[in-house]
Amino acid sequence: MIFSKILVILYYFIFILLRDGKLFYNHNDKKLFKKLLTNMNIILLSALLFLSSFLGFTTFAYGQDVPKNVHLVYDVYNKNMHVVTIEADYQLNTEKYNVQTHFYSAGFASFFFHLNTHSNVNGIFKNNHVYPGLFTSKGYSRGTDRNAVIDFDYGKSITIKELTPPREENRDIIPETQIQNSIDMISAMTDLIYRVRTTGKCEDNFNFFDGVRLFSFRSWTGEIGEIPSTWTSPYRGSALLCNGVIKQTGGLKQSHNRAKMAKEQPGTLWFQNIDGIGLLPVRFQFLHPKVGTVIAILRHVKPPV
Repeated sequence: MIFSKILVILYYFIFILLRDGKLFYNHNDKKLFKKLLTNMNIILLSALLFLSSFLGFTTFAYGQDVPKNVHLVYDVYNKNMHVVTIEADYQLNTEKYNVQTHFYSAGFASFFFHLNTHSNVNGIFKNNHVYPGLFTSKGYSRGTDRNAVIDFDYGKSITIKELTPPREENRDIIPETQIQNSIDMISAMTDLIYRVRTTGKCEDNFNFFDGVRLFSFRSWTGEIGEIPSTWTSPYRGSALLCNGVIKQTGGLKQSHNRAKMAKEQPGTLWFQNIDGIGLLPVRFQFLHPKVGTVIAILRHVKPPV
């Protein structure tokens, strides 16, 4: 316990001395540090929105056989801190997929917030689109135990079977007609992945729903360029760049941040061909209106078995 406190104190002094590689110290540092800690839930949500679905269904080179089992590990960073680790195991073939993800707090940030959630979804491929079935998520996040079970019924209907805690009273109710044809967060990017795998381009758009919030996503092809080198990532060199934006369109809170959260959140994703597996998203980053730039990098890939 004493050792943990010493590490926290030491980390705070490191934080106020080093930011973006520059020496600094002023009266706003403590405020910035506290803001970062209190917005870890936003970092998590943002990571989920841009990343979780990529973990669930990675894209493969055109014409390449799809491995049935792959394990991926991503590290998520904010303010130069490693805050979240995401692990994913998936099984898929040309007709269906099943995905399991594990999100947990990591690095020094784990001294200040606790995150440990497991999610699972199964789905099918039909008419060049994904159709999720049952989505489940359970674990500890944002200060409490959370559990969600949503049946997307493979595109036929959407039924919330369980949601604890329930929607907050100060959060907008989303009409049922507005969530029609939406998909879950883990499956959300699968449509984009399919297009990248089959066409080599990123043009796509869709809506996804997490039980209380609705988001729209659209993307377009950038260019082949060099992956930015960050935190000694093992994946470097040229990659396909995809640009995208996420916008919360439903389930906004009645708060002073409402206007910020309703804005489009821009992001970029880099896909690189990994030997023996094919194209994978090896890095993503985006600018969040409340916490700044969030970056995730692919740290480890367990080859298919």
